[in-house]
Amino acid sequence: MEGQKKHFDFLNSKIKSGELSASNDLSIANLYVSSEDNELFAGRPTPVKYHWWGYSRYANDLESRILASNLATVGHVYTGVAVVSTFFGNVPTAFVGGIGTVYFYLVSSRIDANNYRRGVHVSMT
Repeated sequence: MEGQKKHFDFLNSKIKSGELSASNDLSIANLYVSSEDNELFAGRPTPVKYHWWGYSRYANDLESRILASNLATVGHVYTGVAVVSTFFGNVPTAFVGGIGTVYFYLVSSRIDANNYRRGVHVSMT
């Protein structure tokens, strides 16, 4: 709940400063959109779109491959944490490392599998 409250505070500050506007249906519009942002070329990433539930954007093929690679690297780090924690007998940390490994490898593989050399639409809550 604390994270959602911080997100709403962030959105409200952007609305008060005039960067975003909110309508009655809870859609949020970015008021500072350049003319380049309105032109969507094939394979070109889009700027971040704000929603009440989080953020979304389109990541092109290159950005998708980089993101998938970075998430796999995080998965490798969590694997190392799990192995070292198991070696020293710290089961709770090993469990957290194992969960992190599975999560980040899963997200990495889903981005890679859905890329199709066209990019992916990324939504974060």
